[in-house]
Amino acid sequence: MPVKHYTLNRIILGVAALYAVLIVTGIVVGPLTSSDEQPTEQAEEIEYTPGFEESAEEIATPHAGVGGVPADEPSVEGIIVSEDTGEPLAGVTVVAESDESGEILTTTGSDGRFQLKGIDDDVTVSFSLNGYATTEATLGPDDDHEIALGYPVLEGRISSVIGSPLRGATIAVGDTYTRSVENGVFELPHEGDASEIIVKAAGHETTVIPIDEFDGGIFLEPQEVSAVYIPASIVADPDEFASVLDSIDEAGLTGVVIDLKDHLGQVHYDSGVELAQEIEALAGTFDVDAVLDELESRDLYAIGRISTFEDPTLAEARPDLAIQDNLNDDLWRTWQGRAWANPLDSDVQAYNVALIAEAAGLGFDEIHLASAQFPEHGLVHRADYGQATSASLREQTISGFLDDAYAAIAGTESVLSASIFAMSLWEETNDVTGQDLQSMAERIDYINPLLYPSHFATGSLGVERPGEHPYMMVSRSLESGVEILPRHLTGKIRPWLQDFSYGLGIDYGAEEVREQIEAAESTVTSGWFLWNPDGKYNWDAHEPADEDEEDEEDDE
Repeated sequence: MPVKHYTLNRIILGVAALYAVLIVTGIVVGPLTSSDEQPTEQAEEIEYTPGFEESAEEIATPHAGVGGVPADEPSVEGIIVSEDTGEPLAGVTVVAESDESGEILTTTGSDGRFQLKGIDDDVTVSFSLNGYATTEATLGPDDDHEIALGYPVLEGRISSVIGSPLRGATIAVGDTYTRSVENGVFELPHEGDASEIIVKAAGHETTVIPIDEFDGGIFLEPQEVSAVYIPASIVADPDEFASVLDSIDEAGLTGVVIDLKDHLGQVHYDSGVELAQEIEALAGTFDVDAVLDELESRDLYAIGRISTFEDPTLAEARPDLAIQDNLNDDLWRTWQGRAWANPLDSDVQAYNVALIAEAAGLGFDEIHLASAQFPEHGLVHRADYGQATSASLREQTISGFLDDAYAAIAGTESVLSASIFAMSLWEETNDVTGQDLQSMAERIDYINPLLYPSHFATGSLGVERPGEHPYMMVSRSLESGVEILPRHLTGKIRPWLQDFSYGLGIDYGAEEVREQIEAAESTVTSGWFLWNPDGKYNWDAHEPADEDEEDEEDDE
């Protein structure tokens, strides 16, 4: 056996040596066939077009006999660069429509160059690259053209993970944002230096996507928030705050609403907003960073509440920014004696927008606006705003303020919501307050109607004692709101519900709270908030977080 292996090896070596001699002979002496005898059949099958991984210069210029293209055939060629940086752009799809040749297509190489062969007259050429605006130009042959693609444009579609397209979602890149339209599609030009895309949609989790991973489709996870309001006095007490948070965890709720600026105008954290410091609005009630850390450690959704135009602290410190009383030389006041800041004043609006932007920067998941309206309680006919007002002007003012507020946080991961009177679900526009249900829903992420059954007047909705019918009052109100709003806005409704006793009639306990929650959850909403001004809740109104799992185990 060893002999056979040896003999076979010698044969193999001999053949290899002979083959090597033939190769060397071919290199030194030259090919065994002359150039005019090159096969034409193979040449007819080969046509080189520069691609994404190779430059146009790396491909030999067509010559007679290769690809059947004459050496002097006219072509349209050039280079494509970024309008922003001037750098060549690779992978640009270049398409020309020629009367003679039909559609001619190529792609720029790594040097940004392109060549469209067989064109001997002016032709319209389109240039497209994902992330940039598609550009068209009329180009002629025999010139070296330079085409600059403008600012990047993101194009895509927003959908829920279940596949439903989401209209009205916010898509932000840097300081630029847009909203998706029908079928969830969007187009967003931007300056090109941002690293991520932020997407928000009612009833869904805010989603952040690295811009270099964007492939045109964005799918959002559903989200419903069940939260309770906790007054600043409780937040300031670590032990009491922890106790309330424990109750929230045990009840299976998901969020917390805390005051950042309350209805007295006090700012409860160490704000860096200059005007808040100047008017001595800073109360220093709690360490906001520590509060946010605690909520994050418990995986609780953090909502910062800001009372906007109901701001006695600002009004008293800066009367020039307050609503005046047209019958005396004093500030206008509500029935409770509280002065209001003037919603028409640009400095008042800017002050609140600065606080809203600061709250988003601190890391709140949601900024909730209270009193984003003109006042309603008091002798409103005596309110002097420094100019004549009308229902139309009031509505335009509130809508414009919300536009500015939203623009301030669109590029952050925070969403924006605002409370609105319950009757707005029945009468779309409140001529006194300037709050228009649809106009507000179009501008911000959530609308929070104050659906407190005890606060409805006798006879409301045909009910003699509304407070004694919590399920009916909440259910009918929400159903009316859903009918008023276009379908794509109905998911923005997230009501405030009542967990306190008020006025004549029944006291509110676990049963009444539970009925309101059931009414809210049976309607198209994105969750609910519970209000008790003292932060004292009927925790037994909520099923424990693991009760359903325990029931399933018992059934087994």
